[in-house]
Amino acid sequence: MRDIRKSAIALRNVKETQGRACLYKLSEPLTGYEYVVVSAVKSNLTDREGETLIFGSDDTGKIKSFLELPGSYSGGMEHDKALNDAGYDINFGESFS
Repeated sequence: MRDIRKSAIALRNVKETQGRACLYKLSEPLTGYEYVVVSAVKSNLTDREGETLIFGSDDTGKIKSFLELPGSYSGGMEHDKALNDAGYDINFGESFS
């Protein structure tokens, strides 16, 4: 039987100059943040497979702190892995855009 996990509701994509970012509303706060932006980016400066970072934000997607939150990782670009590692399952909101 699977443990009941917290949820991260995908609200919308967040525009940024590089990579892919999305705003999520969390069912339970992550280090004090009810909203987070998850950003997956690959740097041309390194040979890594990219990195996926979780940042605390407000409900508009404006990042409040660029300190990486638990679940952030190097070596991949998957939002679901980062949020799963932080203890959340992704759900898409009805108005996801």
